[in-house]
Amino acid sequence: MSVTFSTAIDPTVPVVWFVECADGLRRDPWEGPWELASERVEAHPFGCINEDCREYGASLWTLRDDPEVNVSNANARLLLEALGLPFEDGSGSLDADDFLGRVLTALAVAPEDAGVPVHQMVPGESTIFGPVVEGGATFIDCGRRPGYLQERLLQLEEVATHSLLAGRKVSWG
Repeated sequence: MSVTFSTAIDPTVPVVWFVECADGLRRDPWEGPWELASERVEAHPFGCINEDCREYGASLWTLRDDPEVNVSNANARLLLEALGLPFEDGSGSLDADDFLGRVLTALAVAPEDAGVPVHQMVPGESTIFGPVVEGGATFIDCGRRPGYLQERLLQLEEVATHSLLAGRKVSWG
């Protein structure tokens, strides 16, 4: 699972959309508003020749050159906490000027990210599923390279600046 931070889509502006099937191929391009796009992606698997698409569903894509930042759920939680925002379900939106202010503040006050080494989590450590328990599932934390937080905050600054200039919110999900 992952979370993508990007400039919010303006639902009044038609864009070119694609359906991406479970096999990774993009099919069925069309131009139209968000409402039509979401209806088409929901209906697509019923007429698709790809068996996996019928079972697992399809994704919605658009051709946009807006900057975006895609991170794992665990790293999205780290970023949102650094910005003073709740993770909740991993989705949300915020006015671009507020988001940019939070990014700049986080960059100014965050100490250099030392990273996290890869390790097997021990009972009591927290995962997105809850705490690790004795005798339960084995969880491996894949770690985070040093400087990751600052690198991603700089990328979020680019997203926020683009969103501000476009007059749109920053969204994530």
